[in-house]
Amino acid sequence: MHGETHITIRHAQPDDVAALRELHAASLRRLAAPHYGTDAIEAFIAHGTLPEELIPQRRYFVAAAEGRLLGCGGWSAVPPRYAALLPDGYRATPPVVRAVNVHPDVTRRGIGRALNALDRAGDARGRLRPRLPARHPVRFAALPPHRLARG
Repeated sequence: MHGETHITIRHAQPDDVAALRELHAASLRRLAAPHYGTDAIEAFIAHGTLPEELIPQRRYFVAAAEGRLLGCGGWSAVPPRYAALLPDGYRATPPVVRAVNVHPDVTRRGIGRALNALDRAGDARGRLRPRLPARHPVRFAALPPHRLARG
């Protein structure tokens, strides 16, 4: 992507899921690599941390340009599945900003900020004051395989 490109943000659709999975994995593999080991990142991806359940709820968005997904993110009124592995205070305070990812080739262009602004837009209407927790993929690498089963 070179020069001025018009980026559109829209609700994610069911037919975006395959591309969202690729974007999510690419983002984690490259952008999290300086902070986490390969085993931790792969365990996090394998756990199913892309919140596909938010798509039919119209709470998950994609940023796209020229037919390519560049970023994604959304919010949830319930804690994510992996919250059971995190401290109790996290599970008790939804709504939560969920899985904001930007393709590693287009970072630092305001895509994540634009997606986060959509998440916060509900706050102006009094519906949402989302939390943006840090995810801890390293915790997933230390778990036995039966704890990583999708649920």
